Amino acid sequence: MCETIAKLPNWLRETLRKPVGPVFKGEVRPIVEKYKPVMLVSVGDIITYNILKEGIVPDICFVDARSQRKKVSDEILDGTNHPLFERVEVCNPPATITRELILTIISTLRERKKTRIFINGEEDLAVLPVSLLVPEGSLVLYGQPEEGYVALFVSEPLKMRMKEIMEMME
Repeated sequence: MCETIAKLPNWLRETLRKPVGPVFKGEVRPIVEKYKPVMLVSVGDIITYNILKEGIVPDICFVDARSQRKKVSDEILDGTNHPLFERVEVCNPPATITRELILTIISTLRERKKTRIFINGEEDLAVLPVSLLVPEGSLVLYGQPEEGYVALFVSEPLKMRMKEIMEMME
């Protein structure tokens, strides 16, 4: 059973549609090489597919077989798999953060294995808890519809911002 610990209120949705960090287009490799992250995380099917296609394997990726609320193609979904990944499945309904999601992130970080977390529901809000839980110096990438992808270099100020957003949730 999914135990929701935070729900996105309607009034906060518009704020979260705006990118939290810089938006990039094109290949991810130059960004990864620039930041040299201690850990690389991708949130979303398309960004995960694209970085794996570039030969970059994230430490943790979150996928839900959807992009902009539509089912992704089999090519995209299959392309989010990699032989190095442990595979985990969690429940996280749309517009929520569940206890199961947070515990899975914690356990994945503790085990230090490359992991693909398949979300039954929606992965969008996983950016918030994963940014809080990964070490500073990590890079969290997520798709920004119609624009490209957002690259968040995890720092103390970013963690504080993510905590503030989570505290605004119900």
